[in-house]
Amino acid sequence: MGNEKKVLPDSKRAWMTLATLIFSLFASGGLQMSFGTILGALVREFGESKSTTAWVGTLVAFFSSAVSPVAIFLAQRHGIHTTQFVGGAFLTVGAVATSLVTTLNYMYLTYGVLIGISGALIYAPAIATIPDLFTKHVSIATGIASTGSMIGLIFFSFVLPTLLDEFGWRKALWCVAAIGPLIGVSGFSLPKTVSDNTCDANVAQQAQEPWWKLVKKRAFILLSISVVLFSLVDFVPLFIVPLCATESGMPQTQTKWFNIVFGFGSLIGRLISGPLTKPLLRRDRCKYLFLTCLFLYSLSSFLVSLTIKFEYLMSYMVLIGLLNGTMANLFFLVILEVVGLAGYPTACGINLAICGLSYTTGPPLAGLLYESFHNIKYLLLTVSGTTFLSAIVMAIIPCVTPRRTYMLHQSDYDFWRVYCHNPNISPRMPRQRTVFTVSEVAVECQANENLAFEKDEKVKTKTLALSVSRTELLQSEEIP
Repeated sequence: MGNEKKVLPDSKRAWMTLATLIFSLFASGGLQMSFGTILGALVREFGESKSTTAWVGTLVAFFSSAVSPVAIFLAQRHGIHTTQFVGGAFLTVGAVATSLVTTLNYMYLTYGVLIGISGALIYAPAIATIPDLFTKHVSIATGIASTGSMIGLIFFSFVLPTLLDEFGWRKALWCVAAIGPLIGVSGFSLPKTVSDNTCDANVAQQAQEPWWKLVKKRAFILLSISVVLFSLVDFVPLFIVPLCATESGMPQTQTKWFNIVFGFGSLIGRLISGPLTKPLLRRDRCKYLFLTCLFLYSLSSFLVSLTIKFEYLMSYMVLIGLLNGTMANLFFLVILEVVGLAGYPTACGINLAICGLSYTTGPPLAGLLYESFHNIKYLLLTVSGTTFLSAIVMAIIPCVTPRRTYMLHQSDYDFWRVYCHNPNISPRMPRQRTVFTVSEVAVECQANENLAFEKDEKVKTKTLALSVSRTELLQSEEIP
């Protein structure tokens, strides 16, 4: 299982591997995020409330994030092709078992746990392996990969309603179960190993950084706190705002467009974030763009809370969709900047795990807040305040991150592999100035010629003296 041939970074085979990973993210991530499409059918089938039934989708989000550290560890130990194959198997078993359940309690296990674990085995290793496949285009590849789940959301949002109308939710899950074998088969084409094309021998020998060293870094702790705060309110506009707007008097024919424009905005944000972050990553500046997005998210939530109108809410959903898509890509690039390549897989697993807790508790808390005040204004103000607090914590990270001890060459695309988190890396020489005069070059050449001439004269003199001394020594031995 898996291909023994190594993959060179930025090669054609690396892009083919990325295409395979995008398909897996499309199938698994799109299915998870489109759970709301079948929520109504489950409510009618089991007769439970929406909040009780919604815990099935909440468990999927929780387990897909909480199991991420284990999934990344298994991918490092046995290869990403193994986790993709096992993840596809979990998806098939979970979908088939869910179609056979008769009570909602069993669905918590079959759909919430099994499909959640499937998402962790597919998503986390796929994102964590991208920096090993690309050096020059790592930011673009991360942005393209993050679009897979969003394209899947749009696809399943149109396909699942048709399947529900034609076959019912049980047979619709049988159709979904057929995706699992496709993911498993695609895992056979994934490589077992990736060649190490680093520009520094010390980095090539650097081992993966353990988790107990990561938690001692102040920058990583601050990043985790900022991410947890933002994750609490990240999905609130997507899950809660349309429902609250409907209960506030807006017709459902209008509020249904909130999620649609959010999805398209997030897709566009993920696509443009790759080329946008490429020059920033070369200069270790992705964290500043992430900070700007947080401030814009907070400001837009505050402004739209002042006047609740359909037009303003539509513009708000488009804007935060763009910001959400951009930050979905920046999230992993900021981790790469903060911890370096050695700690990147472990840091991804830890952050995805703690984000799972926030994603699980954030929307229910927002629902309780709305039930207490029955006003969407206070909900948006809470989103604004929490995001602003997250931005403040993020703003402290550059102050505690050590400055790089070298300057980057324009052609050095492996710069992120040699972050200063490795103490054995020697400083690099600054790149040559682009503006110079002919006289400076002439003086430098003359100095080099004089230096070479002096070295040649010294060598000749030393050789001659050595030969004379040997001759004299031989003559002295011949004298009786």
